[in-house]
Amino acid sequence: MPRSLDGSTLYVAITGHSQTGDRLEANHFIEDQLLAIDMETFSVSSTLITAAPASQSRPSGASPMGITVEEDDTLLVAFAGSAEVWRISKN
Repeated sequence: MPRSLDGSTLYVAITGHSQTGDRLEANHFIEDQLLAIDMETFSVSSTLITAAPASQSRPSGASPMGITVEEDDTLLVAFAGSAEVWRISKN
């Protein structure tokens, strides 16, 4: 779980997140995504879905395995299952 260069954001890979706080009912694979957590408020500031259940439209990617922050504050995300690496800009 890396932080942005200024330390204000924590990046987390997760298999399921409910923005409403409702309990997730699915078993095992729900919806892989990256969360950006605001470290001042400890709240989710943004989400990026990287893979969805088979019943939904599925983007490339899959389960985020590794995340790192580069010197220009972009993210590099490595995925299990697809052998992809994404470069994600904050903008």
